[in-house]
Amino acid sequence: MNSKINFDISHAEANNSQISLGISADIHSIADAYNPRVNQPVMRNNRWSSAVLLPLGKSIFVFRSDSLDRKGAMQVTLTATPIH
Repeated sequence: MNSKINFDISHAEANNSQISLGISADIHSIADAYNPRVNQPVMRNNRWSSAVLLPLGKSIFVFRSDSLDRKGAMQVTLTATPIH
């Protein structure tokens, strides 16, 4: 399976023990065809966009999407870590 992942972060602003920001995620993947007699790949595209408020030093789930074939899910987890 081939994949391409792109994250864009905007309007990041830290205050006290949290950070607010805008995030968008574009995830594109190409998988083998389900039916071996059909020679066409399966293309999957997931796109999310949101404004989030993250506590510093703690991981949170930002996006989650179940697979259409019911064999799994895709999720994005963020951790904001202060740099001193």
